[in-house]
Amino acid sequence: AFSPDGKQILSGSGDTTLRLWDTDSGQLIHKLEGHTAPVMLAFSPDGKQILSGSYDKTLRLWDTDSGQLIHKLEGHTASVDALAFSPDGKQILSGSYDKTLRLWDTDSGQLIHKLEGHTGYVTEIAFSPDGKQILSSGSHDRTLRLWDTESGQLLHTLESHTSSVTEIAFSPDGKQILSGSYDRTLRLWDTDSGQLIHKLEGHTDTVRAIAFSPDGKQILSGSRDNTLRLWDTDSGQLIHKLEGHTGEVRAIAFSPDGKQILSGSYDRTLRLWDTDSGQLIHKLEGHTSSVLAIAFSPDGKQILSGGWDKTLRLWHNYSWQEALKEGCNQLQFHPDLVKPENKDAAEACLKYAGWDDKAKAEFRERQRWSRE
Repeated sequence: AFSPDGKQILSGSGDTTLRLWDTDSGQLIHKLEGHTAPVMLAFSPDGKQILSGSYDKTLRLWDTDSGQLIHKLEGHTASVDALAFSPDGKQILSGSYDKTLRLWDTDSGQLIHKLEGHTGYVTEIAFSPDGKQILSSGSHDRTLRLWDTESGQLLHTLESHTSSVTEIAFSPDGKQILSGSYDRTLRLWDTDSGQLIHKLEGHTDTVRAIAFSPDGKQILSGSRDNTLRLWDTDSGQLIHKLEGHTGEVRAIAFSPDGKQILSGSYDRTLRLWDTDSGQLIHKLEGHTSSVLAIAFSPDGKQILSGGWDKTLRLWHNYSWQEALKEGCNQLQFHPDLVKPENKDAAEACLKYAGWDDKAKAEFRERQRWSRE
């Protein structure tokens, strides 16, 4: 995961540790140790704290700056399989193989609510965007459950899937709920009523990953059938089928502006797609095993990936225009750029770098001086 400001990278591993890295340098900042089994993780909304959960049945809260442990949250009687901070960071939510959810106070580390009702492992959880509701899936019981955060009361049980639920998400405005399943379908639900809006069919194998676009107008899914599908939220109609991966699509994401789609696969590659056209922009190769996790940086200019090969990889997400503009701005006052033998490069900078009229005039004057 990227920190909210994009300056740090957090990773968790089957080696039972978390590691915090500096994005710019790639250097290790902290190695967080204490868990005795594989871990999952999240940054707090302000980036000042790190949350981890583990198959060792515990959650741990850490201080980002110092790397010191703040709280060890105990109570689950089986593996912790899902975790989240509330949008304001004041609460922590966890889901477990013990079939319960637990809501904790971040400051004190005390338990607020134990939410019971699922008859299968709780593998997916989420806060609504306003933090007032909690969504959960007990994957093997085929249901989703919507809870009131303050009271801990059950609001709705969403039933329709015919096999285990793999993924859940709130829409950006919180008015809709999305789910994916081993039954090869996605389902879109109304949050207020709990009623089914659309059943999205087309995948020929398990739906492994889902996401709403930043504006909520589109839905993205990735599947064991090696494809991604882009859907219109309002109509439920398919917009694009994105093909090219030769293995299960395990992770997907929209860029922060929604203009690009990123996918990671068991075929060891990441692929970057144009949202509007559905066309492939880049195929990112380098991992030597399955890609399990991906993310865009908050500004969309970097891509992070993690894989079974025990590595994280950080990629630049620049168009050639952006790369040229950055290079030109760095070299704008370098004496070599205005030399006659670099005329083509100079003209490219004048055309694409976005300099204002004054900067262009001053650059041309330096070109003239270089020729004399």
